Amino acid sequence: MIALARIQGRITAEEARAIVAVSPGDWRAWTTLGLVDDAPPEEKEAADRKAIELRPDNWVALNALAWNLTLRNRSKEALPYANRALDLAPWSAAAVDTLAEIAARLGRCPEARRLIERSTRMAEFNSGREDAGRDRRGQVESRCPAAAQAR
Repeated sequence: MIALARIQGRITAEEARAIVAVSPGDWRAWTTLGLVDDAPPEEKEAADRKAIELRPDNWVALNALAWNLTLRNRSKEALPYANRALDLAPWSAAAVDTLAEIAARLGRCPEARRLIERSTRMAEFNSGREDAGRDRRGQVESRCPAAAQAR
C-alpha cells in the first residue's frame, strides 16, 4: 500500500493515516506519516516516535524527528536523534543538514558552518548541480552571522 501511494505521487496526511490504520505495526507506515507535509507537527512527532519504537535503526524517522523538533525550537532535544541518524546514514546530505541546522540554532557556529559545507558538497555531488545547497547554506549562515563572516 505504501509503494502504491508513492507511485501515485505525493502522499497526503489522510492517505498516510489510512496506511497506518491498515498496518499499525509497520514502521514504514509510521515513517510515511511522519514525512507528509500536511500533517500537524505533533502528529508527525508521534508518528516518528512510533516508527523509531518499531525500528530503532530507522535513520529516516530519526532524522525527521530531529528536524521536526528543531523547527519547533526544541534543538537540544533533537540533537541525540540527529546524531543517531547521522551515525546510521553518514552518506545522507539530509542527515548532515539537520545536524547543521541544530548546531546553528544552538549557537555552535563553527560546527554549523563545517556541517553545512559538508551537506552542500554532498548535495551538489548527488545532484550534479553546483547550486544544490546554496539556499540552505544561506539559511544556516543567517542564523550564525559569525559563520558567514568567516567565509
